[in-house]
Amino acid sequence: MWNKQELEDFYAPYFSTQEEVKKYIKKCFNKEYTKRILLHTKWLVEIADNIERIKPGRPGLKVVFLITVAESVVKLSSRGLSEFHPWGHIKDFFQSLSQEDKVMLQDNIYRWSRSRYDSKPRLRIETIARIFYNVRNKVLHEGVYYRFSFHENENDGTEGCTITEAYIGKIKKRKKILVALTISYKSFRDVIIRTVLNRVRHCWK
Repeated sequence: MWNKQELEDFYAPYFSTQEEVKKYIKKCFNKEYTKRILLHTKWLVEIADNIERIKPGRPGLKVVFLITVAESVVKLSSRGLSEFHPWGHIKDFFQSLSQEDKVMLQDNIYRWSRSRYDSKPRLRIETIARIFYNVRNKVLHEGVYYRFSFHENENDGTEGCTITEAYIGKIKKRKKILVALTISYKSFRDVIIRTVLNRVRHCWK
């Protein structure tokens, strides 16, 4: 079951006014599949939000649920016509990020270098998507929960970044690298939700 007020409260931060939220939700509920996208996204994100209470110290689990949002939204918005492998859905989702969100991810997720004189090697959006996809796979298929972490001090005025393990490349050519993150879970979560909302708007056309 779903609660109308809870749904409005969940999506309100991504709209300018409460009236805009109500209109958006009403339009989504005119079609069964866009209604499902809205409800499904809320439920999965709420599970990710509460992982720390249920199983603390397992940031990889948060990634699993957010990446599941990305995969399921592409499948639902295609109304069953997409023949992509899971990676194809996730790649498609990340490619549909707004330009602003793409730049934000590239500015805050980069290959770490031991030398402070090295410039930040800019990662492609597809590579960033692959990093999160591989975190998902490590958790689901190998039970590895601990080797990835978000930077949770993003807005507290402190400098620095979180260094975490990441994997890039396809399974047979997968390579472990060290990645520096200056992005928090909340900021990544917001990117996912904004992209969901924008993809649903395209479903109305």
